[in-house]
Amino acid sequence: MKADIVVIEVGIVGLSTACHLIKEKSEVKVILLEKEATFTLHQTRHISGVINFRID
Repeated sequence: MKADIVVIEVGIVGLSTACHLIKEKSEVKVILLEKEATFTLHQTRHISGVINFRID
């Protein structure tokens, strides 16, 4: 299977980005890879509506 973009461990940011890319360019092929049974299962459910980025 070929894709233009692969999103691994799909959280709310990855899922939103993939949706926007598909809306902007319908010919873009996106693959979403998640080890859990559903997307946005972990950190996305624990945040308080604020997306924080941490750089180590």
